[in-house]
Formats: sequence, structure tokens, C-alpha cells
Amino acid sequence: MIYDEYNGWTNWDTWNAYNWLTESEGMYNSAKRTTGPSELRELFGEYISDKDNIDVDEVNWDEVYDGLTD
Repeated sequence: MIYDEYNGWTNWDTWNAYNWLTESEGMYNSAKRTTGPSELRELFGEYISDKDNIDVDEVNWDEVYDGLTD
């Protein structure tokens, strides 16, 4: 599937999920401690998923995880 890029990210949902995960030091540190994209998605679902109508199925979790580990 081809997505339109959004601010250098796969799509709006991916960009916005990354923003929420890096908004506060505590959440950022929790996200950095995850061991892969699926664990990161799980963390997001527990704490943030109801924010900004983000469609977690549209988020490119590999890209978000890579962004946290670069």
C-alpha cells in the first residue's frame, strides 16, 4: 500500500503517534524501553490510543520504533 507522506512520515497517523509518544519525558522513556514495534503499539494502546482519533491500524509501527531508536 502506498501512503502520502506527512511531514516525512508514512502518514498522519504515524506522525501523530510518534508525537504523542515523544511529548513527555516519561512516555518517551517508556517508549524507548520497548523491545519492538508490537510492544510499542501495545504501550500506545494502553496510554494514548484515544488521542486525536489516531487509527492504530494505519500507524507504521516499524517506522515509529525506528524513529525512537535512531
